[in-house]
Amino acid sequence: MLFQTTRRLLTGTYIALFSNIGMALRICAGWLLFKYLLYFYLGIGEIDTWGFLFDKSFWLSDKEIILLVLFNLTPFVYIPSIAVAWIRGLMLGEKPWVIHLRFGLRELKFIGWTFVLYISWLVFFIISGFVILIIPGFFLQSVFGNASFLALFVEGVLLLIFGLFALSPAASLSLVLSAVACDEHLPVGKVFDTVWSLGAPMVLAGVAATLPVMVLTGFYSFLFGFPVTGYPGGILGLFVVEGLNLVAVILASGILTGGYYILRERQMPSGGGPQVPKD
Repeated sequence: MLFQTTRRLLTGTYIALFSNIGMALRICAGWLLFKYLLYFYLGIGEIDTWGFLFDKSFWLSDKEIILLVLFNLTPFVYIPSIAVAWIRGLMLGEKPWVIHLRFGLRELKFIGWTFVLYISWLVFFIISGFVILIIPGFFLQSVFGNASFLALFVEGVLLLIFGLFALSPAASLSLVLSAVACDEHLPVGKVFDTVWSLGAPMVLAGVAATLPVMVLTGFYSFLFGFPVTGYPGGILGLFVVEGLNLVAVILASGILTGGYYILRERQMPSGGGPQVPKD
């Protein structure tokens, strides 16, 4: 059941992307252009965007402060905008504009719920990590020694189990974001029953779906250097790497969409579709 659902989510995500490539381009093109214009306006090629944090004095220029703030704020705008548009496009058949730069109350609610879910997961992560990793880790090191292969192997297995254990509830809770994107109400309690039957497959499918994008991004950056104007790779690097980042957002949103569709199938006799899940 675990791997069957994982395979369904993964294949469905990629099929949805390649079947709706035009919609993906409309959703992402505007934000890619916006990011490029932002970088060009701020003159990224003339500023070492990371080096000034380490090589210069503590005091930053006004331009560098604006650059740093915008670099950290833009993902909180374009990620919910792209995610909401993609989920609504697949679930409700909504067609985005040619230039999609929407960020309204729906996207604001989406990012708000994201913060709430993240804080809840962080608390769970700290507590479960202490119970699953820290305590057994001290025990294994005291019994077998710090450098023991057996201790390292067992700790590695525990780490994998912990990753799946900690991320599966977060994946299930993230289905609330799909409901928010579709202007629907999904009680949080309804997703707890799907932690292992749907949350775990969403984690595995999400990693498998976005891993190729992360590998391509790292490979390109390794070959051409940091992809900004004035650096090896230049403008091409900006479009390639930033474009890959947006594709990763589309794929992650596809996993959310597929998970929400499967949840509807399980909750409603009529199967998936635009109906509201039962309370």
